[in-house]
Amino acid sequence: MVQKLKEAKFSVRLSWALVITGAVLITIVGLLLLYHDVGNEEKAAPASVYLPQATTTPEVVSTYSGEKLDLNVATKEALESLPGIGETLAQRIIDFREKTPFKVVRDLKKVAGIGEKTFAAICDYVYVTLPEEAQ
Repeated sequence: MVQKLKEAKFSVRLSWALVITGAVLITIVGLLLLYHDVGNEEKAAPASVYLPQATTTPEVVSTYSGEKLDLNVATKEALESLPGIGETLAQRIIDFREKTPFKVVRDLKKVAGIGEKTFAAICDYVYVTLPEEAQ
């Protein structure tokens, strides 16, 4: 009888130890996954903005020549030459910048119709210089 009582206590202790170990492992895995997702999100968007050498007056780009475009001064035709940007999106970019000039390239995501895929396709081809009155 005493032996059965000891086995029952051991069984209960073993069960609790397994439950606690499982909970700890699940918590650790969850935290690792959470940390992994945050790390990937931070890598997705560039932390710095490329600014070209200062010029007195930004020139309007008439056609895309393979060089980076300034979002605050590029023409509709130049914007249309970017991957994934058609006539409608180019006009939306121009309308957006007339209301609020772009301060960083990531502001492009605020334009209706530009999601993560489109932004990723064009972010390497554009930059932003602030207009003199916004600086």
